[in-house]
Amino acid sequence: MTAPAAPGGSAVSRPLKAAVLMILAVFCFSILNAAVKGLENEYSIVQIIVFARVLMPLLAIWMALRLGGLDILRTKRPVAHIVRGTVALISTSTFVYALGHMTVSKAITLNFAAPLFVAVLAIFFLGEKVGPRRWAAIIVGFIGVIVIVRPDDGQIDTAALVAVASAVFYGATVITTRRLALTEHSATMLFYFGVIVSFVPALALPWFWVTPTGDAIWLFALVAIMGTLAWYLMAEAYRFGEATLIIPLDYTHLLWAMAFDWLIWTTIPAWSTFAGGALIVGANLFILWREARLGRDKAAPERP
Repeated sequence: MTAPAAPGGSAVSRPLKAAVLMILAVFCFSILNAAVKGLENEYSIVQIIVFARVLMPLLAIWMALRLGGLDILRTKRPVAHIVRGTVALISTSTFVYALGHMTVSKAITLNFAAPLFVAVLAIFFLGEKVGPRRWAAIIVGFIGVIVIVRPDDGQIDTAALVAVASAVFYGATVITTRRLALTEHSATMLFYFGVIVSFVPALALPWFWVTPTGDAIWLFALVAIMGTLAWYLMAEAYRFGEATLIIPLDYTHLLWAMAFDWLIWTTIPAWSTFAGGALIVGANLFILWREARLGRDKAAPERP
């Protein structure tokens, strides 16, 4: 369960600090996902989501107070925040379901297809242009998704399709985040994101609540703390480092996911997860490299 980082104001570039912060953020996300998987079979998705996001509004208020006051949390774009929160809520719900029905590494690998959907959605909603090389990378990435979704016995994996749907809605969350980031502060976006994704599902808690017992108490505590700490660390990483440095480090998530699968559930990813994951990650890295190169070309001064 991840959330797209938002710009949080200018800061001095510190690549090493940014890298360490991102690695810590990914580790926290990995613990969060493992805890969610441990809870999903006995507790409702509604209850898990509420705990995972409940501290976000408090974090946003703390950030606003540090930056000068609660006026930062005012917005003139409530509808855009509602749209962003709604698609994020759908993405989170479907991802939690997928985690309960497959290995953590498989769910994470399919979630990495989100940048591919972002590239496609950006054409329609942000007016971005996609050249033939990037289209080729997108197609390769989607082939990787197909490899993972279609298991060895030839039957469609329903849970995997739900994970792909989560990636689609995660992509939509990134698109709405980009548009909001043009006018809104990261604390503002975090506040309304947290309110919608945690407080709205909380309205349904009376019908889904199961009092945690035993180890579940600690797992829910991990979900609440890691779900908030991971977002904060990722946002800080983006403040101190460029996306070209930060984004590739997100793929260390796969290493942690495979480690938890083996240590906790004694499972090893299927060959299709490795093969499809390689295609998805490779396609994403090519798209990132291509965007960085085009950005440098545009920034370079013309020769006389």
